[in-house]
Amino acid sequence: MGQVLILNTHFNPSQWERDGEVYYQGTSMDQKLYQDIKSLLPIPAIGIYGKGPIRRGTRTDRVDYTAYHPSFLLVEDVSINDKGEPTFRFRRLSGIEGVTSKALLSRLRDWPLYYLVPSDRILKILEELGIKPPEEWVRYIR
Repeated sequence: MGQVLILNTHFNPSQWERDGEVYYQGTSMDQKLYQDIKSLLPIPAIGIYGKGPIRRGTRTDRVDYTAYHPSFLLVEDVSINDKGEPTFRFRRLSGIEGVTSKALLSRLRDWPLYYLVPSDRILKILEELGIKPPEEWVRYIR
């Protein structure tokens, strides 16, 4: 089957609430993953909220947004700058009500900031959680 892109953030607690872009500063995407994602655009994605450190001025705090609901997204473009830091441009299709990011992350068992997952695995997890993805989202699986 196809691939679904997982995007994880702990920098903005409303990142997945509307169409937009997410920039992963300080990370580096390898060329193979970049080409794989580019070849699948537009690609269905899930925006998940995670937890981790965040700098606030001169101090670093730990934040946990895993109680927030994830969202179904359609990633329309990806670019990388000269440091290899990716930016994803996405359209939000809908929120995933009835499940927290934490519950979905525990099923995925992966916590990278961005990665591809086989669509059959994602669809099985969603079915187990009683979640029906939007038809538009499913149509883009390839």
